[in-house]
Amino acid sequence: MTNGPRRGDPHGRPISWIFVTVVVVVFTTGGIALIMTNWPLFWTCFVLLILAAPIGRAIHITDDRIELH
Repeated sequence: MTNGPRRGDPHGRPISWIFVTVVVVVFTTGGIALIMTNWPLFWTCFVLLILAAPIGRAIHITDDRIELH
């Protein structure tokens, strides 16, 4: 039981799912590049992961949550 209306989409916005999918693919690719000792690909993935934080903030990915009031 809730004490008030639910706010937010329980499934998130499509842009958030796309963002998370891209981050997971980049992380996995970086891990494979590390195993294969492909250093240019590894460092490219590393930089992309570092850039993911400000990009996530720019698209307001943390706003995709359910608030119970």
